[in-house]
Amino acid sequence: MLAMVNAFYEYDFATADAEFKRGVQLDPGSASVHQWRGYFLIAMAKPQEALDELTKAREYDPFSDTVSLLLSVRFLFSRQYNQAIKESRKMIEADPDFWWGYFLLGWAETETGKHSEAIEALNRATQLNSSPYPIAYLGYANARSGEKDKALQALEELEQKSEQVYVPRYQIAAVYVGLGEKDKALDSLQQSFSNREEIITFLKVDPTWDTLRSDSRFQDLLHRAGLN
Repeated sequence: MLAMVNAFYEYDFATADAEFKRGVQLDPGSASVHQWRGYFLIAMAKPQEALDELTKAREYDPFSDTVSLLLSVRFLFSRQYNQAIKESRKMIEADPDFWWGYFLLGWAETETGKHSEAIEALNRATQLNSSPYPIAYLGYANARSGEKDKALQALEELEQKSEQVYVPRYQIAAVYVGLGEKDKALDSLQQSFSNREEIITFLKVDPTWDTLRSDSRFQDLLHRAGLN
């Protein structure tokens, strides 16, 4: 837990790495220790090490939903979209009401250009869970498919939701980048960093931001977050 705080709130990755390693030393048979170290290693752009940790976690807890979704995330962020889709479908087969399965399936399908399939999966995710994540990526998928009005509706829904619950600015940025609104996306990512959102730790590897990577503002944000 100390490693998690250092990694995803303090952005102190060296200390987090040391604490994760200490956790593994103290309890090498813990699926939880391995899965969260794997999660951290995904963010650190160490896909093979992340896969090794998540494979160990699955060996110790073969029925864990969390390990399954983190494996899907690992494949997604490594641009192995077909593997991410396969892992997501396994989750749905195991539990047809597991919204994370539909969310990650739809996100991976968006990145492969399967827009109709992506939107169908993400619609299902929003039906099962009203968190900002599926709403935002449904907006992102609609934007990528040319459905600008539906993407704008998602932005409006997220802004309304923010009056009741915290809506990560990272998710707002995803819709803007899908719409090609790069300045607004970068403004939202800056707010995400200022708000110390956990998900900003994945900025280096998340394919959502591939169209922004050459922008000097994006590179500066990576530097200030300690990610390059």
